[in-house]
Amino acid sequence: MAAFDRALPLMAQVGDELSQGRIHLGLAEARRGLGRRAQAIRSAERAAATMRECRVPVKETRARELLAALAEDAGDREGAAAELRRAVEVCLASGNRPKAAALRARLERVLDVRKGEGPL
Repeated sequence: MAAFDRALPLMAQVGDELSQGRIHLGLAEARRGLGRRAQAIRSAERAAATMRECRVPVKETRARELLAALAEDAGDREGAAAELRRAVEVCLASGNRPKAAALRARLERVLDVRKGEGPL
């Protein structure tokens, strides 16, 4: 994680937005693994926004999936569903129908659990 933290200012200095987005995505995943939820959310949100601006739908989708997972971790089913819906939209807009179908299935599971109020 220290390498990500060192690389981020360098990429900002040279104006490499895409690399910054990738670094934020890596930081989000690492921070989630370390239980640093708030930091992970901020990094994932930044990654999603950067990847949208750079028009990299695969990475934007990954960031949205991570945001959904973070919401699920916290028991926020509505937040998870919202991020999954956004991820489906990104996939459909980019023509990635197989990934959109997989995300819809995950969304259905989140919504079904929400209705039953059982565990995620």
